[in-house]
Amino acid sequence: MIEQDMNGELSEGWEVACIGEICHVNPPKVSNSVLGDDAEVTFVPMPAIDAFSGTIFLPESREFAKVRKGYTSFIENDVLFAKITPCMENGKAAIARQLLNGYGFGSTEYHVLRTTSAIIPEFIYHFIRQDTFRKAAREEMSGSVGQLRVPPDFLSGFQIHIPPLAEQYRIVEKIDVLLSQVNATKVRLARVPDIMKKFRQSVLSAACSGRLSADWREQHPDTEPASALLERIRTERKAALGKKYQEPEPIDTEDLPELPEGWCWTHLNELAAVEANAITDGPFGSNLKTCDYTSSGPRVIRLQNIGDSVFHDHHAHISEDHYIRLKKHWVEAGDLVIAAMGAPPPRACIVPEHIGPAVVKADCVRFKPAPSVASAQFLGFALNTDMIKNLAASVVHGVSRPRLNLGEVKQIQLPLAPLEEQQEIVRRVDALLKLANAIETRVLLATTSADKLTQAVLARAFRGELVPTEAELARIEGRDYEPASVLLERVRKERETSSKPNKTRKTRKSG
Repeated sequence: MIEQDMNGELSEGWEVACIGEICHVNPPKVSNSVLGDDAEVTFVPMPAIDAFSGTIFLPESREFAKVRKGYTSFIENDVLFAKITPCMENGKAAIARQLLNGYGFGSTEYHVLRTTSAIIPEFIYHFIRQDTFRKAAREEMSGSVGQLRVPPDFLSGFQIHIPPLAEQYRIVEKIDVLLSQVNATKVRLARVPDIMKKFRQSVLSAACSGRLSADWREQHPDTEPASALLERIRTERKAALGKKYQEPEPIDTEDLPELPEGWCWTHLNELAAVEANAITDGPFGSNLKTCDYTSSGPRVIRLQNIGDSVFHDHHAHISEDHYIRLKKHWVEAGDLVIAAMGAPPPRACIVPEHIGPAVVKADCVRFKPAPSVASAQFLGFALNTDMIKNLAASVVHGVSRPRLNLGEVKQIQLPLAPLEEQQEIVRRVDALLKLANAIETRVLLATTSADKLTQAVLARAFRGELVPTEAELARIEGRDYEPASVLLERVRKERETSSKPNKTRKTRKSG
């Protein structure tokens, strides 16, 4: 028997019982003779139970002969409880309803609770959805790592406070009303991340098409155009490279989106700083193996660090000696790092100030823009737009792991705004993205509060605080009522009677 802390005295008319006293835990499988072999029954695989709503969605239909062996069986109104990690912790539980021909089968990772006349299915279902119950179940799990399961004895021996039957119905009705409101709120909150993702993409699209800064251009008509910036960087590069300099191929803009006056299309490589290794990818994967990583030291920037205009601070380190050997791939704060693999590439972000000494790993590109021509932040915004991803899609290779090589990254076509306008765009985008981040933070807090509210409702329900007790109503209405103790005693006697073997008298066959 497993006792639980109910945080208060037992409500009047309630009684304490073990789940195994008021439910059949994992009752015997249905007989092979209950249905014909080709009869249709409901089949519920584990993914068919939604952990959020606690409902069965899109169950399957299978022939009885194909599922009667090797699966868990259940009948109408049985409560299914996922016993394996992490399904149990995630809240997978449901009441079996509307079963084909009244029978269902499913994963062997379900415990089945079949209620007696002492308790209604909805009451036990809500009870096992409590975090406190699942925490207790987690502590009793056994098995190998990744295959931990709740033993049936835990369910059978866990104590529950039982109210009178009429009160159970009122409690469940009140829970359903309150949780429907909470769940409706959670559904609306769950939509916000997708809305904010679309909002961010709309902001970047407006920024890199010139729509976001249209009013600024009207107020600054004499700004140096982007074409003049390109001419200047070409002159600088030609002077630095001498005979090695190659004139860039002109871009065919016929199929490219039209840009505002003063803007122009260019290749990413044209915007690189005039210095050695201004744009380089990470060393081949064979140069960095698992054994090369250390617990501390210079950082390694990997694909998982690079989000859409966001640096994810996942840590990986190499030794100082290894870092020195990879000087070509060093990364500094303010550099643009580009993920050349993903779904779909590219995506980019700025290396933050706190990063310290670092190198880029395979499939990551380090890019240093010429500061007199391009803002790293502006280029990062452009690389993260759907427009640029769609343009790059024509040269992306690989199906399961789509990627771009360094040469293809260098040739990515980008819109270039006048430098002053780039800086204004960065300022405006930063403000809008900060607003989006603030909204998401508030949504996360609201979602956490909603989760806590759900558990608070359930806790109050099973302490007898959600509705008037049957004892209180009986006194007000001047009537008698059946306390849970009487209900449980009757059920115990019924179970004792049903468990006794039937004695039948043998009769002699007449000749």
